[in-house]
Amino acid sequence: MAVEPETTELLDLKLAPNFPRFTANDSVVEAPFVEFTRLYREALRLDAGSWPGAHNFVLSTVDRETMLPSSRTVSMVTYSDDGFVFCTCGESAKSTELRANEGCAMLFHWVGLHMQVRVRGYAVELSRASTATLYDRNARPERLYYHSCAQAPGSPFNQSTLISDREALKAWGAAVAESFPRDGVLPPLPPSWTSFLIVPVSIEFMSMGSEDPRVRYRLEGGEPSVVNTWVRELLAP
Repeated sequence: MAVEPETTELLDLKLAPNFPRFTANDSVVEAPFVEFTRLYREALRLDAGSWPGAHNFVLSTVDRETMLPSSRTVSMVTYSDDGFVFCTCGESAKSTELRANEGCAMLFHWVGLHMQVRVRGYAVELSRASTATLYDRNARPERLYYHSCAQAPGSPFNQSTLISDREALKAWGAAVAESFPRDGVLPPLPPSWTSFLIVPVSIEFMSMGSEDPRVRYRLEGGEPSVVNTWVRELLAP
């Protein structure tokens, strides 16, 4: 993969300005993201208040040891010409798998638009500073949840860990909430909370139930680089 550490820092800097969550990015210039923004804005309008919501997508990763894939729904917190960003517990299965095997896939399913957006690319873990910027935009309920599931490595209630029973989990959540009263300090960035940028090499737009061709933007050369050249292709439905 051609993303070097210096490039990663540049990616971080582009995430620094205030970026409203779940809104379309009008500053994008790369062709596939202009197309994504146009459709995403409409999907937000049509899917408002419904599950899974336009900002949620299915993330697929592969376990490096077993080579078995895993999929789960996660929330996109921002995007730019660099790619798509989500946050998660650094001890979760998805984080572990992405660190060992950065190749991954995304799928947005916008029901109101009868549209699928398929993305293939590579995951880059962002800096602690970038993660803090994203975390600070969350309200108290979200911060409480993230704080309860992303403690230091080895915590018994971190995301994806085995637990003894439901009551123990509820008790832990209540204890976290009591530690941060409503009129007190907001929960700080948890020790294991992190964020990933998915740098795409292909973005495909598919209209469901339509005879229109699928539109795919493919990165020339097949992997990210400092100079990106997107190729637009039409695929049979």
